[in-house]
Amino acid sequence: NILNREGIFAFNGCERRFRQPVGEDNWKQAISEERAIRCANRLIQCKG
Repeated sequence: NILNREGIFAFNGCERRFRQPVGEDNWKQAISEERAIRCANRLIQCKG
């Protein structure tokens, strides 16, 4: 999973949905808007 922390993209774990590794060249194709929103909401809830 890709997270945006202070403007820097970081990987949050092993992504198993894709056959090719997610990297700098293909990360935009690996983004699911629904999953990104869900992950962002969880981070916001944790921050309080």
